Amino acid sequence: MYIMEKYLESLKIARENARLTQKEVEANLGLRNLMMRDYEMGRLKLPVSVAIKLSRLYGVSLDSLLGQVPLEKKIRSGLDDFKSLFYMNEFEPMFYDPVIRGALKVTDEDFKGDSIFHQLTADFSKKLSEEFLFELMKILTSLSGVDGKVRSAERECIQYLLSSFALESKSKACSKFLTEPYLPKKLPKVFNRIEIKHFTIWIMFFFAGADEEIVVQEIEYIEKIAELLKLNRTNFIEIKSLFIKEKF
Repeated sequence: MYIMEKYLESLKIARENARLTQKEVEANLGLRNLMMRDYEMGRLKLPVSVAIKLSRLYGVSLDSLLGQVPLEKKIRSGLDDFKSLFYMNEFEPMFYDPVIRGALKVTDEDFKGDSIFHQLTADFSKKLSEEFLFELMKILTSLSGVDGKVRSAERECIQYLLSSFALESKSKACSKFLTEPYLPKKLPKVFNRIEIKHFTIWIMFFFAGADEEIVVQEIEYIEKIAELLKLNRTNFIEIKSLFIKEKF
């Protein structure tokens, strides 16, 4: 009985740590209505195939999901939400950016499963994906240090993303931009795609705002990157207005 209770508890904690409702999980995995409730209450036996999908969706090991390894409930921070941008499709404001929406070519009903990041880069080669991510991590590293106050959570977030995409070897190359903001004369061609330009600016604002405060230095750096991207000024202001009040 104790083992069953730990299993059911872990199943629920893993979902809540991933900030997903039962309904959202059902939509992501194509499960029938209320099936997750039945799994979490022990009314239905969890198939191995579904357990594997859940572990991937929640970002936990199978052992943790099934209660064989202790799983603690997380106290989430804004940076936890930020990391979700690369794995889940929960950030609706970005989806309703007409440029990104047009690039995805999906409707509200279709928009489930892969994150916006994965959908926008689905046709990228491995080399192109790595190039894009490396550039993005250099930009985010710069953003974290531009106000002279690098939080450990920000460093950990960037290291987590580098590790997740097997780019740990790029960590040292990124770290130098903590004190010297990355402002190349020209960004790689991958940034020529308008949806990638928009995604980059959205990501920067989400990252800067993860601590619930976007300071002037961060805004100025984001604007410089927008200029490098040659992003339409009106489009930039529209994105910015969702994060920054008019006083800036």
